[in-house]
Amino acid sequence: MRDKVYDVKTKTYKMIRQQLKCIPYRQIPKETEHLILMENEIEEIPGELFETHVNLKTIEMYGNRLREIPESIINLRDTLEVLNVEANRLERLPEGIGELSRLYYLSVGGNRLKTLPESFVELNGGGEFDFGYGNGNPNEMEYLSKAVVDKFGHRIPNVDKVELI
Repeated sequence: MRDKVYDVKTKTYKMIRQQLKCIPYRQIPKETEHLILMENEIEEIPGELFETHVNLKTIEMYGNRLREIPESIINLRDTLEVLNVEANRLERLPEGIGELSRLYYLSVGGNRLKTLPESFVELNGGGEFDFGYGNGNPNEMEYLSKAVVDKFGHRIPNVDKVELI
């Protein structure tokens, strides 16, 4: 039997280790603020999710099989604060990620990222952006630290966490 998946009081929809292959976004209440779908088998986020669930403040999708994050995430520009997509199969972040004006925590380690979108530098200062190794890809930090150097104009050797202030 599954644990309660929606907590009305905290506006949290949570399904952890349930072997989900897709996001049941039509079953997720539109007023949801915290979406926690960690350690499942989800390969894609339907773009409609970010068009219909515009109150999301937290998205925790650590340990899935995500290949990309839809560009429609910019619909959360005024609400999204936490995005944890560590340990997935992401090769890129959406171009519009810099438009997420309230984002203060981004965790992307353990993916296949080789570069950061141009808009990354537009993210507000004071945030914590974690590029940790996650799945142990030895080339990941080399690529990402070069991307950070290119965007910010100075070298940051052996970066594990970048804090913008």
